[in-house]
Amino acid sequence: MNDDDLYDAGMAVRRKILGDAHVDRAAARTSPLTKEFQDLIVRYGWGAIWTRPGLGHRERRLLVIGTMMAIGRWEEFDMHVRAALESGFPLAEVKEVVMQQAIYCGVPAGNTAFHHVERLVEELTAKGVRVNGDGSS
Repeated sequence: MNDDDLYDAGMAVRRKILGDAHVDRAAARTSPLTKEFQDLIVRYGWGAIWTRPGLGHRERRLLVIGTMMAIGRWEEFDMHVRAALESGFPLAEVKEVVMQQAIYCGVPAGNTAFHHVERLVEELTAKGVRVNGDGSS
């Protein structure tokens, strides 16, 4: 794929995973300072990586949520969990990622992650988003 194809493929995946509203907000906030960084994210993060055939979007989403929890990037954790739940991703699977990661990342990280997930579920429910399941096993 050439650079333009990578960009187009990356933008399509970014919109599919994060939603048009988020991507439109991010594009609107792009400045001359951040333009090249945004281009890098779209071409290589979303285009070259998220389009690879080795893993599906579901598996990549699970990995990203777990990784953001592991490194304490709560704004990115929230962004990916929110987008997942808005698109119908099962709350029970988000719960399982947090449970799994709590063992390897530490109970405090798990506790924080559950607080974030609960807040996101409340926020989405208040907006009328139907969250897929209640997270019970």
